[in-house]
Amino acid sequence: MSAHPATQRSAQGFTITELLVAIGILGLLTAIAVPSFAKIQSRAKKVKCMDNMKQVYSALSGYTQDNSMRWPQIPEELERTEENIAATFVRATEPYGASQLTWLCPRDRHSFLLLE
Repeated sequence: MSAHPATQRSAQGFTITELLVAIGILGLLTAIAVPSFAKIQSRAKKVKCMDNMKQVYSALSGYTQDNSMRWPQIPEELERTEENIAATFVRATEPYGASQLTWLCPRDRHSFLLLE
């Protein structure tokens, strides 16, 4: 007994309907997954920022303990700008484990903290 020709499946590949259904399912899965990835990425940035803040605290604590409980002082020859203040603090805390990038949170837009 042979199967009806209309119900026989071709060995050539997928039909256009099957391909469209597969593409639709992939699109739906992508639409569901993308917001989840964005939330995960946002949470990872928050955790990194908190870790950086802890490292900065530890470095400043070490610096103040070694310098008679005084914060880093800006040299008198420098103007008191945000850039100079940031540079002073970064340089003072580098020996205590706070690098330039430690002072930045992943979402921070203040590029003046990156020294040349």
